[in-house]
Amino acid sequence: RGLPFLASAALTVGALVLALRVIRTAWPAAVAALGLLLVEFNATPMMLDPTPLFSWTYKHFGVVDYVAHGGALKDPLDIYQQWPGFFAAAAWLVRLSGRGSLSYSNWAQLFFEILNGVVVFAIARRFSGGRQIVPYLTVLLFETANWEGQFYYSPQTTAFLLALLLQFFLLPLLESSRLRRWFER
Repeated sequence: RGLPFLASAALTVGALVLALRVIRTAWPAAVAALGLLLVEFNATPMMLDPTPLFSWTYKHFGVVDYVAHGGALKDPLDIYQQWPGFFAAAAWLVRLSGRGSLSYSNWAQLFFEILNGVVVFAIARRFSGGRQIVPYLTVLLFETANWEGQFYYSPQTTAFLLALLLQFFLLPLLESSRLRRWFER
């Protein structure tokens, strides 16, 4: 990655900051800068090397292939069979596309980072109290603070996204008067 990568990330963050200074009229530029930052952070490794970056990802390919070829996840003692939703969805994608998991697994990190960013933006917007800059800064901090490779092709990545979505959908409960007073104390 080196110096060119750091320079491009700094320029993108600079463009985001400039767009946030006039957020009422420049929100498309802020969204574009966040999107570009996501691509810089998460798609660069995939563009440089098409093979999975983590060796344990290959175990997930085996389970997906097993499900895609008619296997059933029945063993309650097998840890990989404790995540049937992820593996069934991945097997469905393999059947639908006609391509193996290897062809799209590296792009899972960018895919999940984008989805996580959208949900974090929605959560921050809910709590921002009308300040339009807060959700953008929240997503910027969330995306830059993530350690690289956290959201790879795995069931845990899907579980993290589902946990964020659950938090977003539970937010209206916090707006009830009793819970709001409890939090204000």
